[in-house]
Amino acid sequence: MQIIPLDCSPNQSFQVALSVNGVNITLNFFFRYNEIAGYWTMRVSDPNTGSTLLDAIPLVTITDDLYVRNFIEQYDYLKIGSAYLVKVGTVGGDFPDDTNLGKDFVLVWSDNVNYVTAQTVDQAVSFLDSLTAGGIKATIIQLVGKDGILGRDGDQYKSESYSTVSIGLGSKSFVALETNLAYQVGSVVRAYNDPTHYMEGTCTFCSGAGLTINVTRIVGSGTFSSWYFSIAADISDVLAIQAACDADKVACDADVIQTGADRVQTGLDRVATGQDRTQTGLDRTATGQDKIATAADRVQTGLDRTATGQDKIATAADRVQTGLDRAQTGSDKTGTGNDKIGTGNDKIACDADVVTTNAAKIAAQNYALALSATSVTSNVIGLGSKTFATQSGKQFTAGQYLIISSQANPTNYMFGQITSYSGSPASLVVNVLAVGGSGTKTDWNINLSGIQGVIGVTGSIWYYGSGAPAGSPVIGLVNDLYLNVSNADLYQKLGSPAAWSLIGNISGRIPVGAATTSGSPETIVVTYSPAITLTDKMIVNFVADAANTTTTPYFNPNSQGAIIIKKQGNKAVSVGDIPGAGAGVFLQYVAGSPAHWELLNPAVSSGGGILVATSVGNTGSPATDNIAATYAPAITSLTDKQLLAFIATGANVTTNPSFTPNSGVITPYTIKTRGGQPLVAGDIFGAGMLCILCYIQSDNHYELTNPAAALYG
Repeated sequence: MQIIPLDCSPNQSFQVALSVNGVNITLNFFFRYNEIAGYWTMRVSDPNTGSTLLDAIPLVTITDDLYVRNFIEQYDYLKIGSAYLVKVGTVGGDFPDDTNLGKDFVLVWSDNVNYVTAQTVDQAVSFLDSLTAGGIKATIIQLVGKDGILGRDGDQYKSESYSTVSIGLGSKSFVALETNLAYQVGSVVRAYNDPTHYMEGTCTFCSGAGLTINVTRIVGSGTFSSWYFSIAADISDVLAIQAACDADKVACDADVIQTGADRVQTGLDRVATGQDRTQTGLDRTATGQDKIATAADRVQTGLDRTATGQDKIATAADRVQTGLDRAQTGSDKTGTGNDKIGTGNDKIACDADVVTTNAAKIAAQNYALALSATSVTSNVIGLGSKTFATQSGKQFTAGQYLIISSQANPTNYMFGQITSYSGSPASLVVNVLAVGGSGTKTDWNINLSGIQGVIGVTGSIWYYGSGAPAGSPVIGLVNDLYLNVSNADLYQKLGSPAAWSLIGNISGRIPVGAATTSGSPETIVVTYSPAITLTDKMIVNFVADAANTTTTPYFNPNSQGAIIIKKQGNKAVSVGDIPGAGAGVFLQYVAGSPAHWELLNPAVSSGGGILVATSVGNTGSPATDNIAATYAPAITSLTDKQLLAFIATGANVTTNPSFTPNSGVITPYTIKTRGGQPLVAGDIFGAGMLCILCYIQSDNHYELTNPAAALYG
């Protein structure tokens, strides 16, 4: 084990020489701290080729009961070792931050580890014995329960369509590229060609690839044959927000009205002051009348004239009263005018609020429009500098990234970085870094974009056919794969010049042959077709022609050379470990100095291993789904979790095949898999597949531990 030197620097890269699996290797490391998400990521690359081996791997302490787990376990096939983030401090949580990496969390690098799972302690011990015998030291055996039921796929909302549809209100129908979309009747859906051309409405039909929308809102116009779909916001939510804004405006208007009322009250106070002044005039008129009365007493003889004068005074008094009535009428008119002024003020305040709201909407719309543009400049899709004549006033600056796509077909596009943007009308210069499609276009949509990620390493291409890959026509490149669907043989193109090589069989088949025993020392000769090449840990099977009579039998497949047979971790076999003619024998090749063949199912002192049938028949039709096997010695009773194996004569065609290890003595029971679930047709792949069954006593069924369908995901 080695400790990788780390500190809290936000971006750190270095090269480390490591000893992994007994071999010295050198790796480049890059560690980056994501400040927004609050965690570290790791990238590992090969300094010799520059290729990235691991990327964006989060640094996290993974614990499983008593020990820290390898957090790059899923990349074990790379054979670059295992990684453990060990927590050495008292800090909480499993993710280091930018203050404690290298202090409270230490990164430890070690060899690749073999993980083996078992469902019982006896099975775990059996696995450990076989692995130890094979020379495997770094092994973790974990007891696990049965797999749960597979969860359902998530809902499918995002999709696209090539239906030709015009933007408009009412019912619009599309044929989507994906089937089984998750939209329900009443869901709010947006169908869009680009950010400035879209329709929104409620789903009225969604089945298979068909989708129908009742459009109630549109932006832009035109007819398009490239549409994308997504969930949209319910317009009622928008109206609720608008209602809240309107409530604020009403409250503001009420404040304005109150101010108008205060002003009317001030006007009334002024009218009252005018009335007080009129009353003072009346008082003065009364004083004049008193003086006239005195004059009447003094001039007795002028009574008629005085009376005449009093009549005139009375007439004047009537005129004064009339003037008061007019003053009152004027007050009424003043009140009405004030009311009109108050109403006018209310309207002005309301209009001001509307103007403010509209200005905010217009500003938001203008800013959104400033993030995109169009151009009719003729340009060929390609890399390098491209110039477009476009609208001025956009939020484009040098250094920003743009996606420039054809309105007619967005798969024709250019991605690049702005070199300059100026003038009116504007001239936009872009350094194109990546393209899609081809041709010369004049209908460009120009939109801001984020920087594109690094192009990933090109993976192997899979080919398939019925039979081995033919030499003509030539297909495939180095490291490409080919599957023979007739027998599940897997080929890879290797070497220079490249040629297809058989590298395995994904059906689980084991080479089977018939044995011929002869000579001294006792040697078993088997010829396999196709011929096998000895590789460490490979397993073969043959049907014996006789029991072994010595403790030092040898095995020679396809004239590869006679190599001694051992058992139980390089121990000598016993006489009769190969019980006799017709016995199914399983050997595993163990490379080394010296090499040997490990007998996996010895009959003598086998320690309760897997019993393998000597022959396979049937109890009904179809024969491949009513299986009756024969074992030596014969099986007369079953025990819970007992393991039995047989070589299939064909693929299962139903989901509930049956099996008995002793027809007429032991009742046939149904074969199930994946924790008691029905089989899938083809879980028993076909003739030659080694099937391993586990008897489950609780409900009397056999569990197929190696279904072929699991090999395909």
